[in-house]
Amino acid sequence: MNTFFEKIQRYDLLRAILFLIAGLIILIAPRSVFNTIVYLVAGYVACLGVINLYSSYKEKRQTGYVNMQMTTVILLLIAAAAILVFAKGLLSIVPFFLGIMITISGCTRLMASFNQKRNGLPFITGLLFSLFVIVAGIILVFNPFQTWLLFFQIFGGVLIFMGISDLINHFQRKRSY
Repeated sequence: MNTFFEKIQRYDLLRAILFLIAGLIILIAPRSVFNTIVYLVAGYVACLGVINLYSSYKEKRQTGYVNMQMTTVILLLIAAAAILVFAKGLLSIVPFFLGIMITISGCTRLMASFNQKRNGLPFITGLLFSLFVIVAGIILVFNPFQTWLLFFQIFGGVLIFMGISDLINHFQRKRSY
């Protein structure tokens, strides 16, 4: 179990900085971040469709007949279009999954705080932050908010809070060694 926490602690400064940057960007421009993610996912699926179209075309030239890849091409291109059109509807399930992930992260942090207590290191700050993260995750699972934009901003705030707690824990551990 200690090996698990050592691996987590190894990259805590980098993780803290990434959480802070991502949280600030999401908090400041949630709609732009959401649109960027939608376009990236739709573009990726469309690229897969185009790659399969090219493979299908090459195989047709070699064998003289169209294979099942053409069905995959059509389905991938339809999926890319559906992602662009229905992204906001699909987003309604994201708060649930992100809330679960944040709750799990909070529970992991809680276990790490108890591990720090066992090792005689400062743990109260980590304990409080982990409890906050768990509560935030549970709230996101049940998502009482009406809009995805507000949810996304809250998620950005939680990322900032997690980044700050990682920074504090990093410097507390460095000071205690």
